[in-house]
Amino acid sequence: MPKSAKSRKLPITRSGDVAAKRRPLAGPALIRRFHVLQTALQAATRKRDAAQIHSLGEEIDGLGGLQAYQKSSIAGQDVRRGGDSSKILLSWLKSPTCAVQIPRVGEQPAKVLELGCLSAENYISQHPKQLILTRIDLNAQSAQIQQQDFLMRPLPAGDGDLFQGISCSLVLNFVPIADRGRFLLHLTAFLPPSADTNHRHWLFLVLPAPCVVNSRYMTLEILTDMLETVGFTMRESKMTDRMAYWLLERTGPVKTGKTFKKQEQRKGSNRNNFWIPLQT
Repeated sequence: MPKSAKSRKLPITRSGDVAAKRRPLAGPALIRRFHVLQTALQAATRKRDAAQIHSLGEEIDGLGGLQAYQKSSIAGQDVRRGGDSSKILLSWLKSPTCAVQIPRVGEQPAKVLELGCLSAENYISQHPKQLILTRIDLNAQSAQIQQQDFLMRPLPAGDGDLFQGISCSLVLNFVPIADRGRFLLHLTAFLPPSADTNHRHWLFLVLPAPCVVNSRYMTLEILTDMLETVGFTMRESKMTDRMAYWLLERTGPVKTGKTFKKQEQRKGSNRNNFWIPLQT
């Protein structure tokens, strides 16, 4: 008996006629679709599937491209909607029980690098006397944000190019798979180990929760091992159905000579393929 229309799985891409009849996506739905298409595009690029690359590119363009994604992300990040992840970061840095603390007013402010910055008006920007922000993004949406690919950022020439904190919210999952391990190592070049207990250096990392709870290859234990290998110690964490947040302290050097092999950890057709190919 043929399956009903409701039970049929729809392909990643559809014909122009069908796509044109769909209700335009916006907000979280657009963001989710953009993530799916970007992952599929990376896979098609690795396979050199020209037809699939063209089809995926057309659908991404039809959704408005990266600019539409960023506008939806900015709207979702609006503090009035409770979507600004830096609010969680600041709640940790201000907590008296957290090992990593925000400088007090009157103390030397901390230099912070904000990767993938979508708005210069987020919660972290409200503390200019305590945090000096350098904001970068691939497609800057504000004059206060520098347009730059972090992997192309030159290595520090001196202490003036180093930071006490780095915010990396929903960035690593957009880095091409082959570059993710290099991305983690590049982070460590700008964030030296903590000098002492009064000057702790930190990384705020945010990923979609499915990257660690529903990946075919990645688990929370493996990610923690990777982060410890490049010199980070977990200080705070928060997991929701959709998002995963971590505050990590840079406590030591990169442990060289370790390779993480991509191996299946979970079975099932509904798993995603998130992975970080790390070799130190």
